[in-house]
Amino acid sequence: MFRSNRELWNITIGELKHAKDYMLLSSKSAMERIATSLLE
Repeated sequence: MFRSNRELWNITIGELKHAKDYMLLSSKSAMERIATSLLE
């Protein structure tokens, strides 16, 4: 499954960053969300 604890940690950190980004996006206006998605 996972090759190492480091790989599991990296996946966990990535998921937490994604969740944080989602929470930040949900507090933005529609125009701000569109602009953010275009910049990615």
